[in-house]
Amino acid sequence: MLLTLCTKVTAGTSLDESIAVATRYGFDGLEIFGLPEHLPPDVPTEEVVRYAEMLRDVGLRVWCLATYVGPYGDADAEKVLDFLDQVRRYCEFADLLGCEYVRQVTAYGSPETLAEEVWQRTAEGLRQAADVAAEYGKRLVVETHDRQIVETVDSTLRLLEMVGRANVGITFDPGNHVRHAQDYGPEAVRRYGERLWNVHVKDCSLGGEQRLFGEGDMDYGLVWQGLADIGYDGAIGIECHVQPSEELPLDALVQHEIEAVRASLAQSPLASRLG
Repeated sequence: MLLTLCTKVTAGTSLDESIAVATRYGFDGLEIFGLPEHLPPDVPTEEVVRYAEMLRDVGLRVWCLATYVGPYGDADAEKVLDFLDQVRRYCEFADLLGCEYVRQVTAYGSPETLAEEVWQRTAEGLRQAADVAAEYGKRLVVETHDRQIVETVDSTLRLLEMVGRANVGITFDPGNHVRHAQDYGPEAVRRYGERLWNVHVKDCSLGGEQRLFGEGDMDYGLVWQGLADIGYDGAIGIECHVQPSEELPLDALVQHEIEAVRASLAQSPLASRLG
């Protein structure tokens, strides 16, 4: 199992600095976000090659490209074609970076509020994106998220069934479901099963305020138990949303997060899978 740094944590710094931070604090790899300062779809290929060389030199693996391609739910045919071009571009980047997973954005709005046509457009767009990704041997992931079509276990599994492609799976983000333990506990993880390919970790209060890991209302003991039950051995991506400040500089924040997550995992059924 890998501990990866989600570069959303290092937003506002360069990807070079993000790599340096991950190296300093003993991460196994990165999940690179499609931020303008990290990996936008129009970044020159030569720059991605440079990143790949840098990552190899420091021994960091890239687990996922967390792109912002989408949302598909309100996209017309012309917009979908643009999304597919971006998928191709990111799959080329993934090849250069030795990465298998590429995130897509689904549809905004809680699932019970969305019209059937939104479900159909989302599924069709993702189906086309999956077929493009398959040409490169890549898998797409959709991130479980409140106020999106993938807000609940039922809605996420329904969408995957509608898409009908084996190379589309899940980035499981328990922190997006803090008010609904039924959507992040062992039963939820069991239902996701082998379609769960990536995990994000962040803490927050029941009111949605962002917290350092261990200082919010998330019960990660439930998450670790669920992941152990399904034999998960992929990446745990640290994605703290607390903003760095004068009182808590970026380095101190990152150090706290990896140490707190490691300590929590060490007391869990996943302890033996830590690198």
